Amino acid sequence: MFSSNSLTRFRNLLAKSLTDTCTIEREATAQDQYGASSHSWEVVADGVNCRLIQGGESNSSGAQRSGEREVLEEEYKVALPWGTDVGADYRITVGDVRYLVVRVEQALTDDVMTMALVVRDNG
Repeated sequence: MFSSNSLTRFRNLLAKSLTDTCTIEREATAQDQYGASSHSWEVVADGVNCRLIQGGESNSSGAQRSGEREVLEEEYKVALPWGTDVGADYRITVGDVRYLVVRVEQALTDDVMTMALVVRDNG
């Protein structure tokens, strides 16, 4: 385990590599006066420093059909500052492209960054 001074230095070094900015949103569900559910997105954080990393094809159960073929979604990783509020019901927008969060890596060592695994939002 690193000392608190070393951990601070590592987090500061990571911050210099977060060359993109993103908006993080959480899905919100509400009911109207008739009891019907409506879904919307609420901004959790805007202008968050991040870095989008292409991760390859997803091996999750997210295969989609394109014509008559199954197509695996491309998976990406988004590196965020440690402690960023993000979860599996969130989406992250980097530039003009929206990504749905598939999961957040919980077992990263030394608490230097938060890492979200995402796929492109085609909806």
